[in-house]
Amino acid sequence: MIAEVLKSVQRLPSLPAVVLELLASLNDDSLSLDSLARKISLDQALSASVLRVANSSFYGRPGQVMSARDGIAMLGLRTVRQLVLTASLIKSVDGPMQGSFDLTTYWRHAIGTALCARALAAHLGENPEQAYTAGLLHDIGRLVLATRFAERYAQVTAWRAANDGYLLAAEQEVLGFDHAVVGEALVRHWRLPAAIGQAALSHQQPGAGTGHRLAQVIHVADAVAHALDLSGQSDDLVPAILVPVWNELELSDDTMYKIFARVEQQFEAATAVLTG
Repeated sequence: MIAEVLKSVQRLPSLPAVVLELLASLNDDSLSLDSLARKISLDQALSASVLRVANSSFYGRPGQVMSARDGIAMLGLRTVRQLVLTASLIKSVDGPMQGSFDLTTYWRHAIGTALCARALAAHLGENPEQAYTAGLLHDIGRLVLATRFAERYAQVTAWRAANDGYLLAAEQEVLGFDHAVVGEALVRHWRLPAAIGQAALSHQQPGAGTGHRLAQVIHVADAVAHALDLSGQSDDLVPAILVPVWNELELSDDTMYKIFARVEQQFEAATAVLTG
């Protein structure tokens, strides 16, 4: 079945040109505001997303921002990059969904992990925007399986519920592979940075001393998002953070409490404006 799944990934549409440009500029703060505004204005959905966020109560400017350019100027380039990426990725993989797959809890967890990853990366001196993108995409293989192979994936969720186990174990038992492999294939198909693909592939078991720093960040961020119950999924299980990874990142309980507080403060408002 894995060959069929990987062929399905290759048939998925490419990301919009403006999204690819934004991804290419993750380390570049010199991207022209006017150039970005023109590109976003050509996409009605992206323009609407920028305006919705800029006018949300979260930013304290309801009803005052009238154009994509003004929204970008008010929100800032980094926030708009993350917004456009999130909005585009949310609509990039669609299709019929089997009934037991909850799209709302999926995106709540993805956005929660992205926010956790961004906060962790900032603390560790890593690229926060790349970490945000990797967090958003870490489980994207699940979405491919649930939309392109809905009936088979229903068997995965049924096995998980019956055995009260972790999702990866259910996928391996029913499918013989897991969503991490599919996610990495989709990241390659979209021509995203290799580190993001590696994070999707190995965030459950990133290992210490591997040099896969981003995968380690996503490993911790994923566990934090589960621990904070950001998805709202009733039977959510919290994966353990690997001790060698925790030690290599030199994390502390105090650091984690600060990240918990920051993410909880941002999460509900971010989720409402990004998925609304």
